[in-house]
Amino acid sequence: MAPHDRDEMLRDGDAGTVPDLVRRYEKMHALYPQLPYFTARLGDLFRYMGSEALAVVFYTKAKDDLYELGDDDDVLNNLVLELGMQALTVATSFVAGPYHQTWRATALHDFPSILPLPDGHEDFRREWLAIRRSDPEMVQMYTRKLVIDSNYLEGIFRLTDESVNDIIRKGVAEGRADCESVSSITDPVKAKAILNDMLSVYDVIFEIADKQRPIHKDLLCKLHRQFMDTCRFVADNCYVASGITRSETLRTSIIRGEYPIQLCPYADVDKELVYICNYTNANMQLKWKNPFAAASWLHLVLVRCHPFEDGNGRLSRMIASLPLLQNGYPPISLSLSLQEEYHRAIGKAYFGDHGPLAAVFLKGMQESLAVVQALFYAAFVSILTLKEIWLP
Repeated sequence: MAPHDRDEMLRDGDAGTVPDLVRRYEKMHALYPQLPYFTARLGDLFRYMGSEALAVVFYTKAKDDLYELGDDDDVLNNLVLELGMQALTVATSFVAGPYHQTWRATALHDFPSILPLPDGHEDFRREWLAIRRSDPEMVQMYTRKLVIDSNYLEGIFRLTDESVNDIIRKGVAEGRADCESVSSITDPVKAKAILNDMLSVYDVIFEIADKQRPIHKDLLCKLHRQFMDTCRFVADNCYVASGITRSETLRTSIIRGEYPIQLCPYADVDKELVYICNYTNANMQLKWKNPFAAASWLHLVLVRCHPFEDGNGRLSRMIASLPLLQNGYPPISLSLSLQEEYHRAIGKAYFGDHGPLAAVFLKGMQESLAVVQALFYAAFVSILTLKEIWLP
């Protein structure tokens, strides 16, 4: 190890919160992947936070690395075997159901090639293109509103109305981030970190669309890891695996409720994710004559594949925004008031009717832009008023 890294570990060691420890050992593991100690220590932390299957992944790697160094550890070997069996038992216990709606493979979801474009799309497109050319700040404001609303949809946190408007107008760094009393997160610093994580990913989404880059499983894992960097620490003793698919964490996910819905079995997640990416790269440029149809199809298959333990709705809206962005529309933005309509539309898309989902995408974008324009022009008028007061 480099002397300064050794000094850091001797000085800080296991001091700090659990998120601090995870980030410290992740840093050391990235710098020294050949050292089993850091790998095994991450396994300990993930096990403590209740992610046994993820702990097994790291314990197994530590065991293999130790073997490569010509050593062996019976305790570690037994731990891998014991925890591995426990994780597999838990994972398979949820697979059988029963389900009101069973999993349907991506290949069985027909692309809605004859879906008509939603009413009002062309006027909205012209308006957005004009804004992109003349008012780049309004584009940034739209994206800031989008990431706030996306966290609202998933119940991550709730800000006061004043804070929402402040962040949309001024940006995350300068805006206030006062959380409502009912918010699951009340720390303004953490709320801002979550917003910045998502904004950094939308920068990548805009770049992928502009340069028409292909998507692939590793890219989606990277994007997921990036926007979940803060969100993965649900609590000191609860962790959501970021950038690692359910095929690795052996996590069975279902949509619970009166009518349970089966999502992709964990064993098939990686295969389905590769299929979605390959199909998109090979065919979508030919079929993006209706980008709303492409967005609806992409969103459906990704959200029902549910490749990660959490964050799948956010990821699906990000990736489903690509055909829209490449055809002169903004990324998908949905306010909390549209949540019920949005969820019903996903259910209809599952049965082949993509019209409602395409319509709610356009409706959400129109509503978000209207809010942003009102805030933008209100600030502009205020500046003009101040100039009239103070300038001779």
